[in-house]
Amino acid sequence: MIMLGCITMILGMIRGSISMVIVCMTAIAETSSQSHDPNTSGAPTIRRISHNTSLTQPPWSINQQALVHAGFYFGSLLVVFPSHHLIKRYRAKRILTCSLIVCGAGSLVTPLAALSHSYWLVAVVRVITGLGNGLCVPCGFAIVTKWFPGAERNIAFLVLALGDHIGIFCSMVFTAIFCRNKIGGWPIASELYGLFALVLLIVWELRAAYKPRYSSYVTASELEHIRGKRIRRSHFHASTPLPLKQDPCCRTTFGAASCFLSIALLGIKRRFVTTAIVTLAVGVMSAYTVGYKKCTSTVAPQFTRFVVLYVHMYSLLAGIVSPILIAVLISKGIGRELLLYLLVAFMLSAFIIFLIFAHGRREVYVDPYGNTTSTSERLVTLSERRIAESAMARPPTSVTYHEGEVHIPLRSTELPRDVLEDEFTSDDEY
Repeated sequence: MIMLGCITMILGMIRGSISMVIVCMTAIAETSSQSHDPNTSGAPTIRRISHNTSLTQPPWSINQQALVHAGFYFGSLLVVFPSHHLIKRYRAKRILTCSLIVCGAGSLVTPLAALSHSYWLVAVVRVITGLGNGLCVPCGFAIVTKWFPGAERNIAFLVLALGDHIGIFCSMVFTAIFCRNKIGGWPIASELYGLFALVLLIVWELRAAYKPRYSSYVTASELEHIRGKRIRRSHFHASTPLPLKQDPCCRTTFGAASCFLSIALLGIKRRFVTTAIVTLAVGVMSAYTVGYKKCTSTVAPQFTRFVVLYVHMYSLLAGIVSPILIAVLISKGIGRELLLYLLVAFMLSAFIIFLIFAHGRREVYVDPYGNTTSTSERLVTLSERRIAESAMARPPTSVTYHEGEVHIPLRSTELPRDVLEDEFTSDDEY
């Protein structure tokens, strides 16, 4: 769990670094005429790069910066669904190793790409880095399902999300420190993030294993705990649906919208108050992960991995569209207050749509595709039963041999309800 949290933290640092890098470029460019010293030819190479006007003043417009931001999410979007087949073929540990290599190399190459003044080259590097980062979510999900029993998987998922948030926070703080103190500039920060990823790659290869029984650090008792008592077939029916008003998705969406509305009404002149409200909004939105995991595991328990990838695809689409859309609106002269009002309206619309169409139950149309359902999970009316019986004749459930009758159940729901999943799952799963 700690190793997965460290991986998501490093990848979060690489993902969030580009935002602060562009801020550092802009800040240094404004003061480069005062701080530039022509007698720095004997300084170290990386220090000359950090103070070089050609690097700190890239001719990038707002739209070009938006493309650099969107490139990362575009790369992640390309590997959302192919990652499922890659994991089945090459195993999650190997795919996650490749993810660390790609992200670490992309972070190391980013300062060199910025020397070319071409935003397209930096965007391509970010796309390649996004390809590696996009494999983290499905690989982490696959590893958690192998290494943790059902009762502890939610905690493992929260650790993954917590590592990502910590990584973004560290990238903002450390990149700003390197840029402000002039101890190498933002290129040093980007290089350090790449080196951290490569160092963690070595530890990951030495200690990690795809399955618990392949690891030399897992004892027999720990393996039995991981396997444990499998979930009963009636588990999903026994779970109580979470009321929508208590769902974290609703609370976080409404709370974040209220924070952004407060910023739009108060204005940005009060810097301390604005910073506090933005911090509160980001903290509230971080709790969205709890409701997100709850909803994705409730909609279709048999296809949880596919549902997670499907929802993750929409988040990546939002990451691509939002910076480009904001850049276009700003270039047309739309004020910041109006952008905040549009954001609040969008979040409240999503909140209302979620209340209208969402529910805390499992979707009925997924029942015929899994073996974990039972006829008692949904009350069927008499008219629906008559329509179903008239549309298709019921298959025979018994056969007669000579004078005796043998009852052969043809549906898994007619099996005893207390049958454990161990009888239907291969030991190769763990």
